[in-house]
Amino acid sequence: MTASGVTGQALVVVTDTLDLALLLPQIVLMPQDTFVVPVSIRNKSGAAIAPPWFSASVNGYFTVDSATGRVVSTGTGAPAPYLAHLGALTANGTVQVVSMADTTGGGAAYTVNGSVSAERSASTVRAQNYTRAGGTPTFLLTLKVVVNGVTTELVNVLSQTAVNGGPDSLSIDSVSVTEAESNSFLCSPPRSAAAWTSAVAGNPILAVSRQGGYVKIRQETTVTGGHAIAGSFYFNGQRADDYTDPSGVLAIRGDFVAPLITVTNTCK
Repeated sequence: MTASGVTGQALVVVTDTLDLALLLPQIVLMPQDTFVVPVSIRNKSGAAIAPPWFSASVNGYFTVDSATGRVVSTGTGAPAPYLAHLGALTANGTVQVVSMADTTGGGAAYTVNGSVSAERSASTVRAQNYTRAGGTPTFLLTLKVVVNGVTTELVNVLSQTAVNGGPDSLSIDSVSVTEAESNSFLCSPPRSAAAWTSAVAGNPILAVSRQGGYVKIRQETTVTGGHAIAGSFYFNGQRADDYTDPSGVLAIRGDFVAPLITVTNTCK
């Protein structure tokens, strides 16, 4: 556009009338575990559309229900593909089934959705029950993305209720930037909360949880040295550098199989 001899530029984005996206393309399960594929559908036509359906090639360790997207693990195996379909559209994802014998290993993946979307595979995943200052059992799930020995992203999910045996659903509350950056955040968490940190290219970005998130434990099993758990989490993270702007909210969603260790010492 030009006015009075001055030229300006603007970016125009045109989106499709119909769009299908997988909210968690990488799914990580335990054997005999289940998970329903989360999808996002945008229909701008105003016309009724058929629901999505799902498919996967025959394999030895998972099936997916074509109508509901319910994945059931039947064995152990490396990531293998599945598809979501909506009319002529398809979206690709993978399922990995991890079996744990002791408190080493595990697997996890998560997505960060904001102005752009990113998929991450966690290099390290750990869960622990510990006694926070004040003597109350607490649960902590930590996911790390490590590149060339350097942690580039970190997710911490805290619950003021410990995880003890079997399926459970725990709420995630809000936390301020000051609280999340405090040295006492892990030992004296003010609420059940979560935080995501990116340190790519030495430019750290912090996002802290808003109210309304959750961590769900689908399965817990005994292994050598402790337990292993499978579950998922979701929270809206408000970027610290864009704290008052709704556009600074990141939807962070993950799925994990993790060792669960009980720490007997009180956190200090």
